[in-house]
Amino acid sequence: MAKSTTNSPCRRNPDKVDDLAQDVWIAVWQALPRLNDVATLKSYIARIAQNICVTHVRRALVRRTQPLADTVGLAVL
Repeated sequence: MAKSTTNSPCRRNPDKVDDLAQDVWIAVWQALPRLNDVATLKSYIARIAQNICVTHVRRALVRRTQPLADTVGLAVL
């Protein structure tokens, strides 16, 4: 596996990596009945993992940007 040079939040939080890995395997388990060709299992798992990780990053970015608007509104009160 290639080593990432980015400063990912998951690199600072090994527990988050474990949580994401568990989410991937749960999603794979739930998706297995829809898998038609066992030969594509490797790419199927990779796609599920990629989608879960992208969703995690997007949600983290949204969480990071939303409090600014909330705190500005609270400061006026």
